[in-house]
Amino acid sequence: MDINSKVKEAISYGSKKLGYQSLREVQQKVVEAYLIGKDVFVCLPTGSGKSLCFEIAPYALECMQYGLTAVEEQTAPKTVCIVVAPLVSLMKDQISSLRSKGVSAICIGPESTSSDIEDIKSGKYNLIFGSPEALLNSYRTIFRGYLRNVLGAVFIDESHCIEKWGKCQGKDEPFRTDYGRLGELRSLIRKEVPFVTLTATATTIVKEQIIQNLCMQGCIQVLANPNRDNIRYAVVTVDIDNLYTSFSWLIDELLNKSVNTPKVIVFCRRKQHMKDLYELFSHHLSKKAYYMPNGNEPMDDRSRLFAMYHKKTHKIVKETVEKEFCKSNGTIRVPFCSIAFGMGVNIKDAFLDLHLGHAADLDDFLQETGRIGRGSTQLSHAVLLKYKRCTSSKNITLAMRNYVNNDTNCRRDMLLNHFDVVVPEKSILHECCDICARACKCLCKCHCDCSCSKKCAQDGCLSSVEKHLAELECDQRKDKHPVHNLSQTSIFKMESNLLQYRLHLQNNLSGQHNLNMLTGFDAATGYSKSLIDAIIKNARYIKDKEYLNANFAFFCDEHMEKTWEIINSFLCDTDSNNVCTNVLVDKCIANPINDSGSSDSYNTTESSSSEDNWQNPKKMVWLHTGYSSSEDEISISSNCSS
Repeated sequence: MDINSKVKEAISYGSKKLGYQSLREVQQKVVEAYLIGKDVFVCLPTGSGKSLCFEIAPYALECMQYGLTAVEEQTAPKTVCIVVAPLVSLMKDQISSLRSKGVSAICIGPESTSSDIEDIKSGKYNLIFGSPEALLNSYRTIFRGYLRNVLGAVFIDESHCIEKWGKCQGKDEPFRTDYGRLGELRSLIRKEVPFVTLTATATTIVKEQIIQNLCMQGCIQVLANPNRDNIRYAVVTVDIDNLYTSFSWLIDELLNKSVNTPKVIVFCRRKQHMKDLYELFSHHLSKKAYYMPNGNEPMDDRSRLFAMYHKKTHKIVKETVEKEFCKSNGTIRVPFCSIAFGMGVNIKDAFLDLHLGHAADLDDFLQETGRIGRGSTQLSHAVLLKYKRCTSSKNITLAMRNYVNNDTNCRRDMLLNHFDVVVPEKSILHECCDICARACKCLCKCHCDCSCSKKCAQDGCLSSVEKHLAELECDQRKDKHPVHNLSQTSIFKMESNLLQYRLHLQNNLSGQHNLNMLTGFDAATGYSKSLIDAIIKNARYIKDKEYLNANFAFFCDEHMEKTWEIINSFLCDTDSNNVCTNVLVDKCIANPINDSGSSDSYNTTESSSSEDNWQNPKKMVWLHTGYSSSEDEISISSNCSS
């Protein structure tokens, strides 16, 4: 049998072992290359089936080497493949999926037992998943002996991490040094074992550096345009000091639809923003934050409609988030997450992701947007929410900054030009991006000068957040004239009194409960700093108590009444220029205690850094693991119970 016939036979056997009749054209090219012993660099869009290339590898390689008869009669030794992956959660998700298909797979790492290691060395498993740290350090001895002889190929998933994490970025040290050492695997395995790298985002420079790092001489490159036709890109401006205004539409959706709310992924750049959103949703949804169809479900991360996912989230909570969000009918509908959630998580029914602030570069941004619209032709939306000074960070590339601030060029063009690929023609402009939508005339039938009253049908293609913010802007235009002539001094004093009332609530709470907290005082008191910021920002527009109640979300009537009492003390004398200069809040303490329990002024408490607030263990929302997905999950009070 000639080589081409053997390759076809091996691919057919491997595909059928996993329940597939055939492979896609690009998948077939990858498998054909490593079956003949070639190194392969693979760059395919998210959702294109890169994982299948290594899933069928043990069977295809085994058939290629020993022949179809031997593998069917099970007289041939089992072929083993190594898969290097960046995240344990990603590995476990893939292993679970493989085992359901009958593939023997295992993850090697800190949780591996001595029995697991012996089984791995003896070639018991078809696929061995591991991180660079595990394979190059603690468990590099597995490549000695029998496993070395039956190893068929090494796959490096999310291979762009070699450059992004394994190399120095400017003056910063590498995030994960061992990613830059993956080339050492060459010295641990047989020379003829092929390396296959897989990624969805790699510029020409990154591709060349990966190939050089892994000594992939004469490798075959399988490249495809990373363009996703079914994703519409947009950038909108939000007020970072008033997150409720920007996210009230999503809170209302969860209130009204509960577990039937369409999935929304919210990527956050700062942990403080993640925490603020978590507490904002906890505050406004209250008991409706949980889905309890039987009424006796636990009120924790297993039944909550939203969650947090970042590098410090406890592994059990991470597993809950991944499991529930990836299910079509899962409980979790809105994860507030970092880029850790944007790598390899397979979600097939999410069509909107929001980016609160910019990614570090366009590579990360494209990786994150790849979580939506997978396996579907339905129009999906990747909306970047920019805010004042959000691009002033040093941790942003020029290309990413230009994307955020751009107001003239097609956003899809900017993304694809970064990867040196051909930009496809756009059939319907308003489905491309918010910039192209301005020039769309899909309803126009004029051949010369246009006289159509409506030129485009883009209103039906806007994302929920774009519609909400457009309506909000329209309402603000209708009522843009201030009704009070408050001076900056008066506004400052008003803010001081509102903050004093907030600390009064905090003091009462601390005095009543001798508990450490798992969430901050925003959620515990129901009177958030963002609420105060919004009131102060709009103080000149507050006509009366009814306007205050209708335009600001208060936890209870008592909070609203006390707030109006404070505001009205300033408004009552504004017209006569006799503004009160010292409004005292009833029962407020002059020196309220701060979060740590010590007596201090408001300024000292509120000026603590975001990072300090993030690390401070607090109270309120219980988890089935005993950890909070809102705060640092490491510091837990001994008083916490399940």
